[in-house]
Amino acid sequence: AAVIQDGKLYDTTFTKGKFTEDSHVKMGDRIVTVYDLPDVDGSKWIKENINVKYDKLGLLLWPLHIEKDDQYYCFQIVEEILREQGIEINPQRKPI
Repeated sequence: AAVIQDGKLYDTTFTKGKFTEDSHVKMGDRIVTVYDLPDVDGSKWIKENINVKYDKLGLLLWPLHIEKDDQYYCFQIVEEILREQGIEINPQRKPI
C-alpha cells in the first residue's frame, strides 16, 4: 500500500526497510485498487513517521497479530493515517 499526499508518494517496503517518500511504484502485472479520499490529510502522520523502520517480523507474523508498535509494514500506513482522521477500518485491530 502507498499513500499520495500533496502530489508525493510515500510507502514502506521490505527492500527499502523504512517508510519514505518514493518517486515511483513498480506494479508489474499486479492488479491494484486505488481509493481516493479527498477529505483525508495524512501530512501530519507522514511527518511524524517518516523513516520509521519496516516491521519485517510483523509482516511474517501478521496472521498471529504479532507486530511491533513502533514499526509498520505496507498496509498499516494506510490504516494508521485513516485512524488518525477518525476513520476506523479495523476497530478490533485484527490481522488484515
